[in-house]
Amino acid sequence: MRLHPAAVTAVAEFGGRYGQARLNPDQVRAIRAQLAAGQPQRRIAQAFGVTQPTISSIATGRRWHAVV
Repeated sequence: MRLHPAAVTAVAEFGGRYGQARLNPDQVRAIRAQLAAGQPQRRIAQAFGVTQPTISSIATGRRWHAVV
C-alpha cells in the first residue's frame, strides 16, 4: 500500500510513535523553549540535526502542532 505524500507528512508529525522521525516530543518541547528564549533557528537546527525549515515549521505550528 502506498501512502499519499500528505499522509506520510501527517504521520511524521507524531514522531514519538514512529521510528523514522528525527525528533521526539521532548525534543520539540526543548526546541520551542529555545525559540522562546530567542535562539536563532539555524543554531537550534544544527544542535538537533535537522534543517532550519523544520525548526520554522515547528515555530509556526505547521509541524508538531499536537505537542504541547
